[in-house]
Amino acid sequence: MPEQNDPRDEHIIDWLRTNREDTDHPVDVDAAWSRLAARNHIDTQVTPLRRRAIPRTWQIAAALVAVATGATLWSRVTKTPSSSQVMREVFALNGQRTTLTLDGGIRVH
Repeated sequence: MPEQNDPRDEHIIDWLRTNREDTDHPVDVDAAWSRLAARNHIDTQVTPLRRRAIPRTWQIAAALVAVATGATLWSRVTKTPSSSQVMREVFALNGQRTTLTLDGGIRVH
């Protein structure tokens, strides 16, 4: 909002002051509320709403679920390709012999 006053503001305020009707009386809001409350049987006692406290065990359970979910997602995202099984196909042409050494040190002829 600009800091400078608009010159039209003074003109409007002057007009409101000079054109006020005699029937315009100041409004007493408290009195108006009292009349409305009495007429409509409104209880003016305001009771604040209480927030239900979440039990500590539920808070701990929610935290554990969040940590477990985060750890699971992190382990799946950061899984290195070398940790997954790699399939290799070894073949020999007709009449040819080959030797294959498995990861456990077992030789296949």
